[in-house]
Amino acid sequence: MLRRFFVFWAVLFAVPSVLIGQTVDFWVQVEAHPDEGTAVQEARLYSRSISEVNAYAIGAGWYAISIGPFGEDEAQSRLFELRSTGAIPIDSFLSRGSNYQDKIWPLDVAADSVRMSVSKVEDVIVSETGWGSEATSKGQILSW
Repeated sequence: MLRRFFVFWAVLFAVPSVLIGQTVDFWVQVEAHPDEGTAVQEARLYSRSISEVNAYAIGAGWYAISIGPFGEDEAQSRLFELRSTGAIPIDSFLSRGSNYQDKIWPLDVAADSVRMSVSKVEDVIVSETGWGSEATSKGQILSW
């Protein structure tokens, strides 16, 4: 009797923790490339007309371009819609993303905006002073 009591409580606490750990994310996997640069370039091209485009390292030197994540129903719908309009290849498929490792594109938006801001400041310095990039690369500070 005592044994059944412990088994009951063990199952009661184990099942929800297993269910919580499961993900409901799905991606529409569009392409895979053996070259990171090509994968990033293609992801950028797709992102011009499709939102939520990502690129991930998937192991063994391969990189996947995917759209998502979505719930299963929305992922199915997006897959059908994008295939039927010719926006993605006909052999695109749904993925659970279990082999997606490091995200290679897009990178952190905050870091990208900082890079863009620094680039704009450098452009202003060059245009206002006539100094080339050698001045900014040495970290010289200008005061106006």
